Amino acid sequence: MLGAAFLSLMIYNLYGKRCPLPLFTDIVQAVGWCALVLFGAFVFAPRAEANTMWLLAYVFVYILLINGIHGGVRDLANDLAHHARTTAIWLGARPQAHGFGAELTLRLTAYGFFLQGAMVAFAVLGLDSLDYNHRDYWLAAVPVFAGLTVSTLMLLLRLRDRRQLVALGASHTFISLAVLPALYIPMLNLAAVVTVLAVFSLPTIAMYLYKSSRRCL
Repeated sequence: MLGAAFLSLMIYNLYGKRCPLPLFTDIVQAVGWCALVLFGAFVFAPRAEANTMWLLAYVFVYILLINGIHGGVRDLANDLAHHARTTAIWLGARPQAHGFGAELTLRLTAYGFFLQGAMVAFAVLGLDSLDYNHRDYWLAAVPVFAGLTVSTLMLLLRLRDRRQLVALGASHTFISLAVLPALYIPMLNLAAVVTVLAVFSLPTIAMYLYKSSRRCL
């Protein structure tokens, strides 16, 4: 699994913006990240559990979304200037002729909502597949459903300013990612909870502080 992850991510790094069908290299990258998830799972268990399959499905769709939609829309002008091939460009997105926003096509919007809907479905199925007691189920369900609702509503916002668009995309990325630890935190001891929250939140906070202080969005 570790070898598969290295190979898939290397292929994406070399050919991710050169492939005539960019959706294919998005899929290759998603497979690489899923292989990393399986590597971690197999370190602790000889075979994948039912919840691992839903976790893999969520990660797979998540990578397609943040790479094909968020990353592609964020870098539209630069990618077009350098003749890059991305899923966003392939689906018709273009920078605004006047202003700093992006013109999104119906195809790209539909693709984004399809991926978001798939993420919601896989998160709910993952929640149902875990063996919680009653109290732990609701400790996981409340943040999971809240995160999924917020992330879905964020896709409805049609921002025209690039800085706002990128900031919203970054927020959507981290809210969607927060669904994954929320699924498992009720099943962990206190030390593990603190570790997971620190691993997730500290890099996020550092990135936001860096970008806001240097106006890098």
